Amino acid sequence: MLSFALYSGFFTEFSPETIQKLSWPTFVLASVVLIYGGRNIYRRAWAGISTAAFSMETLITVGSFSAYFYSIYGLLSGSIHLYFDTASMLITLVLLGKLLERRAKAEVQEDLANFFSLRPNKAKICSEQYPRGRYVATDNLRKGDTFRVEESEVLAADGFILEGEGAVDESSLTGEPLPITKKIGDLVKSGSKVIQGTFEIRAEGVGEDSVVGQMIAIIEKALGEKTPFEGKAKRA
Repeated sequence: MLSFALYSGFFTEFSPETIQKLSWPTFVLASVVLIYGGRNIYRRAWAGISTAAFSMETLITVGSFSAYFYSIYGLLSGSIHLYFDTASMLITLVLLGKLLERRAKAEVQEDLANFFSLRPNKAKICSEQYPRGRYVATDNLRKGDTFRVEESEVLAADGFILEGEGAVDESSLTGEPLPITKKIGDLVKSGSKVIQGTFEIRAEGVGEDSVVGQMIAIIEKALGEKTPFEGKAKRA
């Protein structure tokens, strides 16, 4: 608002005294924003400079300090060309962007936790010794194994139904709210919950190769990647 008043003064011909009275509060407020709000940005910028690894923070620091110190010189010399608002806006926009980024990452991490909850800790693997199945750790399930899933249990792997008929809930994967009927020969996906019936399934996609595993990998990759803007800033 103070900057808006100063800009208005260019057209209404404020007196030098009025401009000075408006300029000093603008300087104080801009100093608070840069010193308090930008301190973490400057730390990261300095860390990059000390290792010759320039980043977006380096560009923001150079831009904001250039506008800030030029404006201090203008303020002391009585100039009306001050850019404290520009320096403050750079820091404010970066902080706003960081806030939105943190919120987005928190939502993605929540989704990731939900997908991890779709991976059961154990699976009932069928064998000659245990034709009705025996619970073992899910990590021991291999492609080609036959595993048994009963009502209210969650599938530990993708596979084709060898025996059984019933309904599964795939809402956590596809968003489809209604149970889907499955029969012999149908493909079922890890993370699906058996609503009705019992199935014997030949495992095809296990661990990272399953639908849930691939979704987790995509989310983890997204969390670790930088935005295109950050990549361009690093190359600048």
